Amino acid sequence: MLESRAAVCHKGRLFVGTDPLLGIADPFQLFVLTQFRTENRQALFLELLRGWQDRAMKAFFVQIKCDLGKAYEVASALADAEIASEIYSTAGNYDLLAKFYVDDEEDVGHFVNERVQILPGIKDTFTIVTFRAF
Repeated sequence: MLESRAAVCHKGRLFVGTDPLLGIADPFQLFVLTQFRTENRQALFLELLRGWQDRAMKAFFVQIKCDLGKAYEVASALADAEIASEIYSTAGNYDLLAKFYVDDEEDVGHFVNERVQILPGIKDTFTIVTFRAF
């Protein structure tokens, strides 16, 4: 017997689960692709490609200055929040560098203010907006 499943793409990662996953998709701002049967994987990936072609995303980086001794805690909190696609520790004026993706229509400033700067241990941020990847 084939089980009906839901495929969800979030921050460039594909999640596959049973139907209840559809119920939590909107609160977590996940991109629900389609329902599919487990035997039809090729159709799923074609749908994945079509979905991302229609969905323009922009990448940006945020350099994060942390309170003294808090860089690893901030990095862990940022990873737990699942809003950054990549997080790096750095040397220099800032402690961390994080890469984010948002929809083209989403305001980067609001995203940083409301989702990043609220994390405990963050002292300062510097946002770098990107134009094109090569």
